Amino acid sequence: MEINSNLHHIAQFASKPNPTVRSPDILDQAYGLQSFPSLVEKIKYGTTIIQQKALSTVCSQLPKPENVIISLQCEIFGALLGCLSNTDDEIRLHTTKAISLLVTAPKGRSDAIKHKVVHAMVSGPLHDNIAEIRNNVYSFLSNMSLSKDGCHELIDTKAIEVLVMILASSETLPLKETILNPLINCFKLDPLLVISLNTMTVLLNQIKTMFNTTHSQAAHTNIFPAETVHAPSPKLSPTSNIAALPPLTINLSQLSSIPSLHLSIVINCIKGIEVLSAPYEGKNEAIKCGAVEVLLKFIDFSPLQNAVVSALMPITICNEAKFICISNKATTSLLTMLENFSHKKPKELVPIIKVTTNLAESPEGRMQLSPALPILKKIATPTQQTPIPQPQHTPVTQPTTTTTTTSLKQSNTKQAPVTLTAFYAKKEETHVAHTPILSINDVLVESAQKLIKVLTWTP
Repeated sequence: MEINSNLHHIAQFASKPNPTVRSPDILDQAYGLQSFPSLVEKIKYGTTIIQQKALSTVCSQLPKPENVIISLQCEIFGALLGCLSNTDDEIRLHTTKAISLLVTAPKGRSDAIKHKVVHAMVSGPLHDNIAEIRNNVYSFLSNMSLSKDGCHELIDTKAIEVLVMILASSETLPLKETILNPLINCFKLDPLLVISLNTMTVLLNQIKTMFNTTHSQAAHTNIFPAETVHAPSPKLSPTSNIAALPPLTINLSQLSSIPSLHLSIVINCIKGIEVLSAPYEGKNEAIKCGAVEVLLKFIDFSPLQNAVVSALMPITICNEAKFICISNKATTSLLTMLENFSHKKPKELVPIIKVTTNLAESPEGRMQLSPALPILKKIATPTQQTPIPQPQHTPVTQPTTTTTTTSLKQSNTKQAPVTLTAFYAKKEETHVAHTPILSINDVLVESAQKLIKVLTWTP
């Protein structure tokens, strides 16, 4: 009897359908929908210990994109903004970390603009004595600058002006590297505003300072004044009062031991000079500040060579910059680069050829660069390459209807009448004009052919 009851029990449960297998992502999302409202309430109204635990939990869950969206739906920004001025260091640290993670998503950046988070972060935590908190703020500003609206917000709230002043101050080097990312993104949006902040001088001073802190002991001399490292003051001096450091005097032999951090900061500063030199006012400012002479110091240093040539490309459009380059024997370096063209990628060769073209527009530059003609003829010869596939337009498939004729006992397929949407789609497909796509190799060949014409031009 007992055996029969057990068998009946087993058969009863075995006959039930198997449980549905849920994806871990769905389970996490369901958990997040229930957990984040509770976490937001704890952040708003909890005690210090409860806020610390809630913020720590939020920071551990926000790296998942789906959790970012859920937390934004719970209006988490409102709770986090109230913690920025908290006297507890751990709360401020987790709060700034959470805000920097939220703006990794486009929705997070738009919500941050709506809640005026940039102003709140710049006015308080940006000047915190704890370096990790300041680093979270710099990461937040860097993520905000990934979108055009975010860059506009940084400019409108004058965050860019504050960042330029901090870059010119005594902030630590790892944090200065993070500062340069949002600055360069915003340089492209409003270079004239950034130029008015004396930013070109600030960038050049940073380049000089990198080599002072790196090579002062190796050279046994301090080329530039030493930098004192401490938290930037909330009341920063305007960059208009910053004077340029003395001219850069350094040998290429000293560059071999430059640390990677210093090298990264120098490369980003050179990129900033390149972006600021796009407008005419930026070119004049670069010449006035001595940026051309500083860049030419590194034109033969291979780790910086590509960045230097790209920065010289817009500046050397001006005649004064041409003469500075020619007088500093930049043509010799350019000829050496062209001789080694087989070891360079096309995207590296294009800026070299464009700078060479700018210098060749002057009579003296043309004379010094004429030995490059045989090399340019090799570069200007198009090679057999696989054509770039053009965008394919999927033909419009006409819907069909099947009707059954009972008398004939067979199915006949008939084409449905063409709708207006299908008609215009077919017409657009027939008459669409395919815009040719130029590859980097095509740009290289065209640039080399143009340079050949400039070098062979006779008045």
